[in-house]
Amino acid sequence: MSFLMKIISIAAMLLSLSACTMDEYVRRDPVADLPYRHSDFDFKVAWKTYLTDQGLNIEGLLKNVRYAQVESVTLYVSLLNSENKVLASDRTFPIPQTIKMDYYVPFDVILKNAAPQKGDRLKFVIDYKAQEGNEGASRWISYFTVDALTGIGFKESIKDTGQW
Repeated sequence: MSFLMKIISIAAMLLSLSACTMDEYVRRDPVADLPYRHSDFDFKVAWKTYLTDQGLNIEGLLKNVRYAQVESVTLYVSLLNSENKVLASDRTFPIPQTIKMDYYVPFDVILKNAAPQKGDRLKFVIDYKAQEGNEGASRWISYFTVDALTGIGFKESIKDTGQW
């Protein structure tokens, strides 16, 4: 191959590579496909539910919005009937276990042999250690309850700004 052809080939490759960087980066909204949302002082939670032959699957994201970091996170989810009797429950340990402020982690639980009915509720309990600044870690528990079919909360302090 002649020297001129090599130069033209290299120029064409560089031009095609630079065209890739001109394309605007589109950031995907991490909660776009999660229809249910809850905001509290420490965490934002977004999730979706669906039935399988195993039971009620709940997949979502936990976002730390309060502390420099949280660790040792355990998420408990229970299906309650209208009389607050536990019909099914499960827990998960979201990975990574350390969640820095404004970061989020995925979670999933399966409430075995469960199928929510009208009037049933989902209770979410988040147990974690919080660390702020130079202070030591403190154990905290945060919880909320929502309608199992609609995701509408029962707690008065719910203020979903819609922003993640």
